[in-house]
Amino acid sequence: MPPVSSEPGAVTLLNMRFCPYAQRTVLCLNTKNIDYEVINCQLMTKPSWLLELNPLGKVPVLLHNEQTIYESLVTCEYIEEVFPGRSLHRGNASERARDRMLVELFNSVIMPQMRIWFGVKKGFTAEDRAKQWATSMKSLAMFETELSNRAPDGYFSGADSPGWLDYMIWPWMERIEVYFAIYQEAGIKFPKEKFPVLSEWIERMLTDPAVRDYFLDVDTHVKFMSSIATGSPNYNLLSETN
Repeated sequence: MPPVSSEPGAVTLLNMRFCPYAQRTVLCLNTKNIDYEVINCQLMTKPSWLLELNPLGKVPVLLHNEQTIYESLVTCEYIEEVFPGRSLHRGNASERARDRMLVELFNSVIMPQMRIWFGVKKGFTAEDRAKQWATSMKSLAMFETELSNRAPDGYFSGADSPGWLDYMIWPWMERIEVYFAIYQEAGIKFPKEKFPVLSEWIERMLTDPAVRDYFLDVDTHVKFMSSIATGSPNYNLLSETN
């Protein structure tokens, strides 16, 4: 394993730069202005030390004060509880519970998109992709309604800056235009006319420092997703383009 700082309080994040789940953890670390080191991992050929730290073989993994914390939501909760800085959760228990439930419900948005992402290995057709996309957009509609009811001109947090739910769903919204850019199929295009509140929210999120500092544009996401289709994801894409 690459060397990890043994300084008391040091934070190390095992990451994969293009992983939306690990991006959740990065957003929480960044918004709280936490200093941390990053070790990027190639997940297609997992190093043995990653499996030793996380038997699931996934990122993110957070190393802090001799503790090993993994899974995106768990690492984010740990960051919220342990580190100072702006609170990401809303004020009372019922509000926090609703946000957590909505994060779980967001899986119904994520999973159809992930099936498209990896569907090339299963010989997905344009019809298959369109069906998965329609399922994802149907589930996304509840988030359009939720934000409309909470703060149509603001954030899911209800405050003047993003909060827990905003950051937990953002990585997939950052990638929302990528699928059409790859496949050029009308059936998988993000219909902004059906999601006017979320579309404006996306623009606001892009002004947030934590989001902006880690943001990748559509072209970069397209290049990485396209490399997945070859069976050899280009984990070094950013170093090649810099």
